[in-house]
Amino acid sequence: MDWVIEIVMGFLLNNPHMAVVLTFISVSRLMFKPICSLIQTYVDATPSLEDNAKWEALKKSKALKAAVYLLDLFASVKIPVKK
Repeated sequence: MDWVIEIVMGFLLNNPHMAVVLTFISVSRLMFKPICSLIQTYVDATPSLEDNAKWEALKKSKALKAAVYLLDLFASVKIPVKK
């Protein structure tokens, strides 16, 4: 397993721009869903219904849908389906 780490680290050290891209992809994919879940949990826990309406409006907004689409488009690794 050490040889895999050496290969990956060698590649990333020789290609620092790829390290930035992979870090961005990893962090954005790892953080987006939990942040949305935390917001949803907070909104559900508060007695006010106003924040529920605001969160629902934000989830239905074109801006958030565009951000989610772009995140999925650029920060996803597409693996072809075997037939």
